[in-house]
Amino acid sequence: AVIHKALLAAGWRNDHILVVSGDQASRANIRWAFDWLVQHSSPHSFSYFHFSGHVCIASRGSCPSGHTYLWAQDNRFIAENEVRSRMSHVRGYSWLDVAGCEAGAFDIHSQYRLFTASSRASETSYESPDWRQSYWSGLVWDRGFLQGYADDKGKARRATIGEMVTYGARQAPLLTRKGSRGPQHPVVRGGNGAWTLYLPPGG
Repeated sequence: AVIHKALLAAGWRNDHILVVSGDQASRANIRWAFDWLVQHSSPHSFSYFHFSGHVCIASRGSCPSGHTYLWAQDNRFIAENEVRSRMSHVRGYSWLDVAGCEAGAFDIHSQYRLFTASSRASETSYESPDWRQSYWSGLVWDRGFLQGYADDKGKARRATIGEMVTYGARQAPLLTRKGSRGPQHPVVRGGNGAWTLYLPPGG
């Protein structure tokens, strides 16, 4: 909900945003969402895909060994190599953002592709009981963008994407340092720190 709110605040049209959540977030529908993003991309578009939820590895879930998986609502899985393959077909500029344990395993980045993850491939990510969302999303989107904590001048809804994710990456280890499995260290790779939501690249 906070990401949807932030995108609308940045000027994105509601009919350019697809939200798949709750019981609707099955494996088939997540795959369909990837396809939707590919179909609506162009050489000059900016596309954003966010996943917030459980990630599965064999030692901590019922998924097969050898891969790290997005864990869909219907207890089916999408492996990291499939996620990378699907994102590689998104044209133009893109941002893949994963909020979940072991999120760093889904890395696909280049100068045109920003990848961010709430934690490294070997780490746990946490949710804030007070915020009722992940620390990563709360920091990047709510505090960082909507409230202006990430902006160099403290202005709400004006931070660059680089400022947003840098703020989240800096604050998350501090807020999760007492976590049961150790602190989470977000991953930020590729893209360009000057990109913005209100004037996205390629537009």
